[in-house]
Amino acid sequence: MLIVLTMFKGRTVETKKKLYTEIIAILKNSPRIDGNDNIIMVIHELELENWDIRGGKFPNKATLEYKIDI
Repeated sequence: MLIVLTMFKGRTVETKKKLYTEIIAILKNSPRIDGNDNIIMVIHELELENWDIRGGKFPNKATLEYKIDI
């Protein structure tokens, strides 16, 4: 299984490790995929200026209804 994540650049290695662990826990619970199975996760990190949201605004300039916490 290959899981590809695309996100804003800037998260710590510790945060990424927590994300990996949480994804494995979710897969183990449902659909019961063992974490020791062949699961590959890849993170593509992009600079904020490479994103366009809300009509041409950079994510750090747009008004969002959720918090971007990196």
